[in-house]
Amino acid sequence: MRKIFFAIILALLLNVATVFADTPDEDFMPQDFEKIMQEKKEREAQLQREIIQELLIGGAVLIVIFVGVAKLSNTRKFQFVKDYFYMQKLTNLAKNESASVVNEIYAFCITREYLREVIAKHNATLNDFEKIYHDLMTYCNAESGKMFIPVATFFFASSLEYVLANKIKSRADGEKVASTLKNYFDHLRQ
Repeated sequence: MRKIFFAIILALLLNVATVFADTPDEDFMPQDFEKIMQEKKEREAQLQREIIQELLIGGAVLIVIFVGVAKLSNTRKFQFVKDYFYMQKLTNLAKNESASVVNEIYAFCITREYLREVIAKHNATLNDFEKIYHDLMTYCNAESGKMFIPVATFFFASSLEYVLANKIKSRADGEKVASTLKNYFDHLRQ
């Protein structure tokens, strides 16, 4: 029983010692505590200003990039890249002997201002395009680089102008047109 009593007394003493040890005295707080807290608040405010500034700069950069891409998409060079991929699609259709290729070529040509002017100048119709395409497939079924001449002819104003102005009426005409177009596209690649 003495051991229990001694253990209880020891536990009470340790508990009292712990309470006194956890209680800060008057010198616990630094004298310039208010100044330290003020500096901390100023650093946090400065950090917030820097974050906001970086977000604004980042937003401005994104806006400039967006405007640049929007302007680029309106340039003729960018348009040519898109047209080139479409030309490759039509080339694959032509090589697979799809009947719709002439309709798609004609639809493409009337959507481009520089080609539409050539079509209007010669009063060309879908029937004219079909005849020219079939003549080109007969006399000029060749490639120049990655451009399939019977399709590529309709993608450039000068070659379209040439085939509309020089109708193929005989084999000699067909061979002459084929030779001229082959030279034109070979020169265009260089």
